[in-house]
Amino acid sequence: MKKLISWLKNIQIRQIVSAFLVGILFFVSTACSGANATPGATDTSTTPSEELKYRFPDEESPAPVVEGMNRNTDVDPRRDTSATSAKAKALVDNAKRNLKVTGDVGENIKRTNVGEKAAEAAKNASQKAQSTAEDIAEGTKEGVENLTQDAPKEVSNTAERTAKGNELTRKVTEAADDAADAVK
Repeated sequence: MKKLISWLKNIQIRQIVSAFLVGILFFVSTACSGANATPGATDTSTTPSEELKYRFPDEESPAPVVEGMNRNTDVDPRRDTSATSAKAKALVDNAKRNLKVTGDVGENIKRTNVGEKAAEAAKNASQKAQSTAEDIAEGTKEGVENLTQDAPKEVSNTAERTAKGNELTRKVTEAADDAADAVK
């Protein structure tokens, strides 16, 4: 500790200031330099098409060159999107047909078959309600049968447990009395 204190006393203020100035100079020169952090970022010696030919020498450029920041389109031209385009067009056409509404209410009802759909929905609902009622009746019947079969067994088991519990209570009371007599 004495060595540290003596070393601190020997340091002159001029050395501290010069070290501080060297550090500041280092940070300022790094922050304000004209050099880019990524090499080749300002290299304009090759055009985008030449760069793509360099990367893909055996085949044509995989993407058309587009001016702008990324120099390429977002879609890979090697991907076949014709099926997707056809499906999208079919969906748009279907939506346009669905939106086409005539002024005649009767014609719209005929076109949408509302009456047939309502009758079918009512028929399905009644069938579903009938099957649910049958399932409930069957479940109730099985539950009653189980109760009538298991109830006598449970009553006898409860009686046996009650008798055992009474016997255990009597033994515990006797043991407590014996312990109380032994303490006196």
